[in-house]
Amino acid sequence: VLRRAVALSEKLSDEFPLTPRHRERLVQARKNLAYALANLGRTRDAAEEYRSGLALAEKLADQFPTEPGYHELQAGILHLQGYLLANTDPPEAETAYRRALAFRVRALAESPHSHMSRFNVSWSQGDLADLLRKHGRLPEAEDAYRQAIAHCQPVVADFPYRLNYRSALCHYYAELGWVLEDTNRSDDAEQAYRLAWAAATDKVAPGADPPLFWFSRLDESQTRLVNLLTRAGRTPEVEAHYRQALVLWQKLAEQSPAVLEFRHKQAETHQLLAGVLLADNRPEEAEQATAQGITLLEETLALTKTRLGSEHPDTVKCLSNLANAYKHTGRFADAIALHEEALRPGPEIARIQNNFAWLLATNADPRLRDPDLAVRLATKAVAFGPPGSMPTGSYWHTLGVAQYRAGNWKESLAALEKTFELQQWATSWDWFFQAMAHWQLDEKDEARKSYDKAVEWMEKNKPDDDELRRFRAEAAELLGVKEKTGQASQPDGS
Repeated sequence: VLRRAVALSEKLSDEFPLTPRHRERLVQARKNLAYALANLGRTRDAAEEYRSGLALAEKLADQFPTEPGYHELQAGILHLQGYLLANTDPPEAETAYRRALAFRVRALAESPHSHMSRFNVSWSQGDLADLLRKHGRLPEAEDAYRQAIAHCQPVVADFPYRLNYRSALCHYYAELGWVLEDTNRSDDAEQAYRLAWAAATDKVAPGADPPLFWFSRLDESQTRLVNLLTRAGRTPEVEAHYRQALVLWQKLAEQSPAVLEFRHKQAETHQLLAGVLLADNRPEEAEQATAQGITLLEETLALTKTRLGSEHPDTVKCLSNLANAYKHTGRFADAIALHEEALRPGPEIARIQNNFAWLLATNADPRLRDPDLAVRLATKAVAFGPPGSMPTGSYWHTLGVAQYRAGNWKESLAALEKTFELQQWATSWDWFFQAMAHWQLDEKDEARKSYDKAVEWMEKNKPDDDELRRFRAEAAELLGVKEKTGQASQPDGS
């Protein structure tokens, strides 16, 4: 479809060379095609399309220098260039982002009351800041995030119910908090994380159906705030945050009963609160919170089946969420039954297949594992890929773990490497299994390197995660590791 749009725009541009509108549409068509190709992993083809689009946009801007829209066309193409090159050629990506930013700053100067121009400046600043932070240039990243916030805040104030603007502001604050935390300014980081949460949730109109990225950025800010408070031993404040979040989700669910995600978030927060209460030696309250979350999910599933039918994607999602809740409470047979009910072909089912594969590969009860079925399910899931709310390599990660459980060490490493390639980052969930697969192949130096990375990440980010504790113990036993507090792992006999 996108190639047909390019071909049609080219034809109209050739037939009507004096009508710039057709060339503008051709630029947009090439930009859209480049973006789609990039998301398919065809980076070289995407680069060719954006170069063609940029050349045409530059000609339009030269021919019509007083038309600000053509400068934004250039900026949009350059911004896309930065996005495409961020993982493969960071210096070129930075150049592209800075050129895009220069065009957008100029457009804002020409139209200082344009909210779209102001937001575009914040967008370029924010993506540039992400690139700088990723490559360790923290002072520059901090400055860029603060500028992005300064440009985005007035837009949010003028359009308080536009959740795309709010989610962008949430992201800038959350990433600023990360920079502040990495530069040993925990108090300032905490304030930034709290501002991120407030930016996203301050005003949500009744009946609003937020996009998935709004939820994912809200999750991001909450996770970082909770991790910071947990590391500081401030458990009562973690509990207070979750109780505040429960009030929010209940209010939104009542305002917008058709938006099932609000109910899912309410149930998820009950589970998170239960974990805090259990860690605080309050088992009865934890059990009550868990039961409230499961009851809410059961009610949501029944409601969704009645409204939408058993085969609707939203019903399938409810089945998956309830199955995961059952899994976390040890009701593995009930979880498996719900996953089996949910299995039908399609992108939403791919998510269910991925979750089911993970359960079958990593179940805490080894008797309920089925590695071969997990491999088959995960293989089907990677054919579709995860939704935008999940990391791009999620399904490949599950396949890598399933292959390990099935004794396919080389295939496990290949799938995990695909995860790294797609995401350009990793966590302990990846590294523990990478370590074990290397060890099974007698690649012991690589195994120990991966194990140490996993331990370092876990202790910094998820020290109390039960699942990671299991994987860590399993890997330590296989590698013969004796751990020493505050030191890197050492193999037995070294």
